[in-house]
Amino acid sequence: MSPDAGSVPKTKTVRTTSLVVCGRRRIWRFGTRPSAPRETPRVTCPTQRPEVRFESLDRSSRTEIRGAIGATTRMGDGTLPEVLQIDWRDLKSRISEHIATVTGVIHVRVPDAQAAETVFIRTLTEHWINEHWDDDEVVVVHVDPSDPATHHVAGLAQKIANACGLSSPEEVHGAPLIEIMKDLRARGDIEVRDNDIRVVVNQYKGFDSADPLEVLRAGLDEFLVNRKLVIVFRDVQLLSERSRVTLCRELWKNCLADFADSGVMALFLYASDCGLDIPDGTGFPPPATTVIDLPVRIGPDDQPDAIDDVADIALGAGWFVTQPEAHAFARGLVIGAESVRWVHTRLRVFGALQSGSEPGGSHD
Repeated sequence: MSPDAGSVPKTKTVRTTSLVVCGRRRIWRFGTRPSAPRETPRVTCPTQRPEVRFESLDRSSRTEIRGAIGATTRMGDGTLPEVLQIDWRDLKSRISEHIATVTGVIHVRVPDAQAAETVFIRTLTEHWINEHWDDDEVVVVHVDPSDPATHHVAGLAQKIANACGLSSPEEVHGAPLIEIMKDLRARGDIEVRDNDIRVVVNQYKGFDSADPLEVLRAGLDEFLVNRKLVIVFRDVQLLSERSRVTLCRELWKNCLADFADSGVMALFLYASDCGLDIPDGTGFPPPATTVIDLPVRIGPDDQPDAIDDVADIALGAGWFVTQPEAHAFARGLVIGAESVRWVHTRLRVFGALQSGSEPGGSHD
């Protein structure tokens, strides 16, 4: 029997699914949607390729994302290398002489965390320097004010000396150098047996206790004959004025300054607005040979190179098959980037999504 003329056709509720990607987790959301009349039903099907959207995540989601990112950074798993080299060609050209010779004093002004300071340091010490030197030819020492041992000269000198493998005081055997008995008077016989006397000798400072600064200063001459030393001082603005005065007087002027032109390169990173780029009474950091500023954003002049770099990363990770696809992806990422750090973070997140990896560790 046909429905009345004024009646409304019955509708059927059809459950449909849509895929929303938040972070690395694939979340299926189920909802209801009224369909058209029975004779012409409308069903929405999931898309073949989910849309990737970066949204604000809660704490637990961020922890899971970092774990997945950490899992994708291991070499050989078909995803991403440990360090992503994106642009920074101008910065590299400005310090190229320092890189080739591993000498000089470089000041790096860091505007804020979005400048990807850690990525820059790793790119410099793990890639740019290695273009000129083998891994075993250069020792890199990171000095972080969060480590209490770096607040005083002895602790910092010991850290550098240990990294360079410089000799500690040696223990030697030898003839007795100390008179144990002298002008001894006794009523009976005295027998002195042949005792093994061990004397601890500090090869750099006679028989006094070992001074790490003296060990470092005496050992660098020989160390720098065939090897180089890079010292990275981070967050220098967090050091107290008293600490900076002591470090300048005892560590820099009394030791490292003598080698700044013969195999020691010192990098001093600090906040751009702290004023340390203007020499003050402390003398630390020492006057710069070269001063560079880490960019927060990828400028228009640098975007073409950055796009090429991101496209190469995407192709190398196997995310795309053709160059045009990879280039289109890279262009969208770079042009809309909020900061340098944003680009690196999004690449890590996208890599985690593409690999479907499970949490495998933390990633800062």
